[in-house]
Amino acid sequence: MRPKGGGHGRGDRHRLREDRVSKVVGLTDGARVGEFVVLNELDGDRHLVIQIGSTEAFALAASLGDVAWDRPMTYQFMAELVRSPGGRIPP
Repeated sequence: MRPKGGGHGRGDRHRLREDRVSKVVGLTDGARVGEFVVLNELDGDRHLVIQIGSTEAFALAASLGDVAWDRPMTYQFMAELVRSPGGRIPP
């Protein structure tokens, strides 16, 4: 099934698209809660919803909300460890 607006041609099949994190949401269906990250396409109107773990949802939501902590979170600490000897982490 192709999305509205033309879809992807044969040459576009393996082309990566650029997205940005729009929001992190929690949804419930009674007793269960699921956390999701919503990605918005930069050059379009498509959205991608991905289920993530509660720890990742917490970290992303805090980052999106500009929450500052007294000490770095684990993922921030690990990123600094990689960068310190001249390593790079792509955006």
